[in-house]
Amino acid sequence: MTSTKYLIRNIAIALFSITLLSACDPSVYGPSSPKSNPNTSVSPSEYARRGNHAAAGRAYRKLADQSTGVQRDKYLLESAHQWFALQRYSAAQNDLARIKTLLDSDSQVRKILLQTRVLLELDQAPQALTSINTLNPLDSVNIARPYYLLKGQTLFELGEVLDGTKQFLARERFLRNQQELDLNRQALWFELNDKYIRGFSINTEGEPDLVAGWIELSEKLNSVASPRAQKQVIKQWRQAYPTHPAYALALNSLSTDDTIYNAGEIAPLDNIESVGVLLPLSGRLARAGTIIKQGIEAANRRRLTPLNISFHDTDLGATSAYLDAQSYQVDAIIGPLSKNNILDITGRMQNTPTLALNRIDEALGIEGLLQFGLAPEDEAALAAQFALAQGYTQALTLSSQNEWGQRILQAFTQNFEAGGGTVVEQATYSTRDNDHSTSITGLLNVDESKQRYQQVRNLLGNDIEYEARRRLDVDFIFLAAQANQARLIRPQLKFHYASRIPVFTTSHSYNADPVKNRDIDTLQMPASEWLIDPIQRDALLADELGLSEDQAPNSQQLQLFSLGFDAINYLSHLTDDPQLPFTGLSGVLSVDEYGVIHRNLPLAIIRNGQIELKAPMLTDFISEPIELTMPEDSLPFEQ
Repeated sequence: MTSTKYLIRNIAIALFSITLLSACDPSVYGPSSPKSNPNTSVSPSEYARRGNHAAAGRAYRKLADQSTGVQRDKYLLESAHQWFALQRYSAAQNDLARIKTLLDSDSQVRKILLQTRVLLELDQAPQALTSINTLNPLDSVNIARPYYLLKGQTLFELGEVLDGTKQFLARERFLRNQQELDLNRQALWFELNDKYIRGFSINTEGEPDLVAGWIELSEKLNSVASPRAQKQVIKQWRQAYPTHPAYALALNSLSTDDTIYNAGEIAPLDNIESVGVLLPLSGRLARAGTIIKQGIEAANRRRLTPLNISFHDTDLGATSAYLDAQSYQVDAIIGPLSKNNILDITGRMQNTPTLALNRIDEALGIEGLLQFGLAPEDEAALAAQFALAQGYTQALTLSSQNEWGQRILQAFTQNFEAGGGTVVEQATYSTRDNDHSTSITGLLNVDESKQRYQQVRNLLGNDIEYEARRRLDVDFIFLAAQANQARLIRPQLKFHYASRIPVFTTSHSYNADPVKNRDIDTLQMPASEWLIDPIQRDALLADELGLSEDQAPNSQQLQLFSLGFDAINYLSHLTDDPQLPFTGLSGVLSVDEYGVIHRNLPLAIIRNGQIELKAPMLTDFISEPIELTMPEDSLPFEQ
């Protein structure tokens, strides 16, 4: 019997005991011992109160043997309760079977409830269903509470998961306090997970959200192996069921074993000589995978003692690629690249350190997993801190309506407000549109200026001299945009009287093109020195890639190449002192206690269509873990 089953039983017994205590008045059962036996020093009820159920059971059975009729059967009922408390279910069933007379209504209810419970414990669910169906929950609330509990558990045992769930939920309207409600939901949650493990499949189409939410969450959680993956599943499920009561229970059910989660600083890795790399080398993401592979190979060629590196194609399946890499007896693994592929392998991770090339979660760390990606959240956090360093405290934000834009906005806002800044107003735009005037004029209060002009004009009855004005209570604008949208938005900001407001963004707003980038002149963004000037950063490496002063490099290629180049070098760095920062092509890297690797970057600015260094890295850069969900199949650098 599994630990889950024991937990279900314990909760069920607690619920059953609570409901039985209130089912009827104990006085109807008569005295606990006959008045004709003055030599009894301890009554059966006192034995039971002390927890000596064996002595109580024997005493009640002895009293039954000395009595007749209804009184005899009431003592048998009490005896059966004591055997049930001792988990001696066959003994309880025997005493219940000896009850022959017609008990009063309250005693009969207690008998049926106990009989149903005993049958369930003896794995006789069909008989238990027949037993519980002899009661009518509408007769009283004291019957309804145990009735719906036992019928729900019986239906679960019979594989009727949907109907069993409905019984537990129907029970809630008869419960008296929050404690009973919490216990009921815990019992339902454990029943759902226990029965899903047994392979039941449930169709919830057309069911109310309350019912469907419980079942769907249980199915989704049990479809993935690791607590990390389960946490992601809970987040995704909550988008469909934002107020569902199962949310808190599901979070609490995740494992917090110290062997799974990190609880302190990252320890140095053992010596590494052989590395398996998991990348998409075919399929939709093959181009990105190939560029990262080039970066890894370039870094390895520079080593005095090159590592033994094997590459494994995740497009053929992340799990099979991981197992294939393990067959090479590798000391460490780099990859996978996509978020979904990382989730695929977390449930199968062995003792091999793994440097994933993306982030799946910053709130918890799984033992042996390091998360390294060119995360836009780091750049948004840095943008906020660079703005604060320049004395700016009042911000407007303009972000895309999609999940990517909202993640960046959240990272910026959290860091800006933590530093004492205030986001005065926020606006969003659709990436499907080219004209963002409505979002921009609303953000800048230009529309209010025009409305005031129209009101005055109507009042005076003739034209007046008018010049639209934007708001003057802000220091800068934070823009979350990809390059194509940034090139549309910056000119529109200028058109609507915001040419002099500084605009901070992330490197995703930049893609090397001196002609088109004139539209984003004056944008400020955190960016690596390798992206700002690859020849200045590493002339030999730039020459190896065929970069020249006359030809603008492909920004995405530079980013992905640096991801691979730094991955292999940072892995070696972690064998020495993980607490020391590491200077790579993608920035200065540091790892937090959760295994998440953050980047510190200098500040760049666009001038005459070219990206230039504006300010050095912040020495007090802080990137707090932010609990965010990466979109499906997202890359660490999205362009």
